[in-house]
Amino acid sequence: MEISLHLAIIEFTGSDGQELIHAIKSAAPKGLEIRVIADLTRDGYTEVMSPIIDSLPSWDDLDGIDLHGQEWLKLEAWTPRIWKQCKEAGKIIKVHAGEFGGTDKIYEALDLLGAERMQHGTRAFEDPDLVQRLSDEGVILDMCPISNEKLRVVEQLEDHPIRGYFDAGVTCTINTDDPLCFANTLSGEYEALHDRLGFKRSELAKIAENGFRFARMDEELKNSYIAEIDSLLSEEVE
Repeated sequence: MEISLHLAIIEFTGSDGQELIHAIKSAAPKGLEIRVIADLTRDGYTEVMSPIIDSLPSWDDLDGIDLHGQEWLKLEAWTPRIWKQCKEAGKIIKVHAGEFGGTDKIYEALDLLGAERMQHGTRAFEDPDLVQRLSDEGVILDMCPISNEKLRVVEQLEDHPIRGYFDAGVTCTINTDDPLCFANTLSGEYEALHDRLGFKRSELAKIAENGFRFARMDEELKNSYIAEIDSLLSEEVE
């Protein structure tokens, strides 16, 4: 499980970020793999936060970083530097782009921040060349269909572009985004893809396997989960 920790909580509460991450991981029940992603806003490099953000590449318990918030804000100079340093430190590199912003924000995430995983990327379909690039470069779209419907990124789930991305060979995973806000579950996301977008059971299995295949976790454990999904398809019912 990947958990997003909005680092603004440090500024608001005076908490120690590394202690928060340690507490989250320590509270995980046995057998649950936890990866913590630090969420930063585009205008989050404040007087209080700047030294903390500068230190992120050296946080041992931090698994990755993500840029979120208002996509229309200009990318500030600190951001490419921190993303580059975190990538060199082996962190997962994510960016929220193409949710409320256009394809220019997705290109920005790819070209200036070296994004390996795009949170949403919903509007990539507006540029067929971009969709092809996402497929060719193996960029992962962590998609949240129910969130996109509720926030009117798409008018209705049936309009969601995930089917086109899947068919074009873009690697997609399914996520809940903000389940406390949207009252959704991961199983509900899969049910919606099946019931409202016509995804077959085998296609949903492939998407589920992507979630493990591209996760930062022990390879033997990862392969065991993928094999378990495959075994469930031995008597496939579409």
